[in-house]
Amino acid sequence: MTGPGASEHFGRAPRGGTTKRFWQHRVVLKAPRLRASRAALALKGANVGRFIEPLWFGQLAVTAFFAIAFLQSAVDKLVDSEGNLDFLSGHFSASPLGGMVPLMFWVIAALETITGLCCGVGFILLLIGTGSSLAIAGIELALLSLLCLFFGQRLAKDYPGAAVLAAYFAVAILGLVLFAKTG
Repeated sequence: MTGPGASEHFGRAPRGGTTKRFWQHRVVLKAPRLRASRAALALKGANVGRFIEPLWFGQLAVTAFFAIAFLQSAVDKLVDSEGNLDFLSGHFSASPLGGMVPLMFWVIAALETITGLCCGVGFILLLIGTGSSLAIAGIELALLSLLCLFFGQRLAKDYPGAAVLAAYFAVAILGLVLFAKTG
């Protein structure tokens, strides 16, 4: 076949595009000028599950998990600081850290607040597709916070409490692995 449209018929792409064969007739595809965010793609159309990338969704879920966990813990420490300090003073009374409970309490409260805020803002930035740096920093701070808490639980000889923290630590490691996959 010769003449106009011959290149489309025989599978050759016209200038500036490519041809794609599907169950429909060949379609000329042009490279998009603007990239839609992942969130916009996730919400587009009736078939939502088709547009959600599993890796991105996992990153989002882990970041949200730690935002919720650390912000709730920080708010609890700030709202009921007296009750928490009384409990922790008794909890650490027989450990080498017994005299440092008030200082450690406020350091952990600040660390948990910063961690929760980084994860919360990182979650929003991931959702709108503007970057993952803050979410990664939040997960790294979560690991640091969990190590501090684990250290305290082990010195207080609260082995069941330390075992619970190991599950949180595993989720944080999984989060870092999920972020490393996109690098």
